[in-house]
Amino acid sequence: MLSEKEIQSLWGYVNQGIEFPWPRSPRTQSNLSSSLAVLLDDSDLKNWLNGLNKQDFNIELRNLISPKLKNRNTLQCVEIANWIVRNWGGIKNGNEAIAGWVERLGDFSEESVAKFVEEMETRRVSSWSKILAFSDPVNHAIYDARTAVALNTGLKDLGVEWRFFMPLSQNRLMKAVRPFLTPSHSSDERGYSTYIDLLKTMAKHNVAKNSILSIEMTLFANAPLLAEGLMIKSS
Repeated sequence: MLSEKEIQSLWGYVNQGIEFPWPRSPRTQSNLSSSLAVLLDDSDLKNWLNGLNKQDFNIELRNLISPKLKNRNTLQCVEIANWIVRNWGGIKNGNEAIAGWVERLGDFSEESVAKFVEEMETRRVSSWSKILAFSDPVNHAIYDARTAVALNTGLKDLGVEWRFFMPLSQNRLMKAVRPFLTPSHSSDERGYSTYIDLLKTMAKHNVAKNSILSIEMTLFANAPLLAEGLMIKSS
């Protein structure tokens, strides 16, 4: 793991002050609020969620959804997990595995989550990490191409040899920087567990309000700017 000095340097590098960009527009937020209100059978939910700013919106979504994922109502859990991945996360394809993931995760206990993460390794991490992040935002975070790009550009700048696994992305910029941030040797590649350990360590060092969710949002928001900077340096 990184030293305290390296962690502070890494945070200073990735935190470029870009506002969290999701939902992209009031219309998108309204659509998400409406679909979640129907899913949770709560007609008052839409107007309340629509009145929140982007950061508060995403925080409150997790507060609402977390207990629902843990209530062992398998059918509702699968519907919610699909909403997280498809509606909120925008991943439309390959989601037939979600029902199986929910069954394996059960009540999302620490033991079942740890076993699931170990078995999945990095396969489909951009999808299932979203479900874990909504189930327990204190201990889990979304791991996707953007968060990996943000951290890996920072690690590269620090001269650290190891890198986080780079999930595939449809985003042009994320695809362009991938070759510059993928380690040469598999032994230098780290996955979800190391990612969570790093975010928790960063939170302990008083970055982003001691919240791994705030750190995750910062990584996601600043990844395009960091990727553009890397492309300029590499050209």
